[in-house]
Amino acid sequence: MAKEAGPRTREISIEEEDAIRALPTFREGYGPCFSFAIISGLRLDNFVNLKWSQIDLANREIKVIQKGGREHRVPIDDELMKILLKEKGKDDEFVFTYVTQNTYFNKMAKRQCIRNERRRIAREGFTSWFDHIRKRLRLDIRIHDLRRTAGARLLRATGNLKAVQQLLGHANIATTAKHYSHIPLPDLIALQDRTHADIKRRRAEMAFLFQEHAAFPRVTPESLIDR
Repeated sequence: MAKEAGPRTREISIEEEDAIRALPTFREGYGPCFSFAIISGLRLDNFVNLKWSQIDLANREIKVIQKGGREHRVPIDDELMKILLKEKGKDDEFVFTYVTQNTYFNKMAKRQCIRNERRRIAREGFTSWFDHIRKRLRLDIRIHDLRRTAGARLLRATGNLKAVQQLLGHANIATTAKHYSHIPLPDLIALQDRTHADIKRRRAEMAFLFQEHAAFPRVTPESLIDR
């Protein structure tokens, strides 16, 4: 009997992204991983487990297996290429890695981590890092909002829902429309301002025409009714 909640529409603003990037914890490994996720729109398991064997830099393409066992191909644009090239050569297998800053015992992995040791970024590690970020900045964001942000930004810039479907790998465009058909308040205000500006422009054009053709009788709603 409970009312079903609508799709989550939260995305990360440019100001929030800049605040995250400005933090000291936005360092090697986790920083590039965050940047990659907010551009590529990949899910958590796909980007933290990304391997070089899945990447074809020559053809600018990334192959991942999504939910349901479906293969999804992500194009490598210029920004993603910059991120990948900076990570290239740090590890032979995994794309996103980091260098440990301290010696500690990893309870989940049940192993000793040595200082200055290069390690892959695990799902748990990125989740812990992201939680620390959002709590420090007091942001109501989730990891999946990175994927949502990638789709929303592409739609806002292009107006092309099909492109968003292809980027995110949705099997059905109805899924894309359900989650990305909303218009954020700032964009709605901008659209309203454009509408008002268009009305003012049309009024000015009409006023100019009436002035240029003052010899002709002005057509009014009342004159049309009389006819």
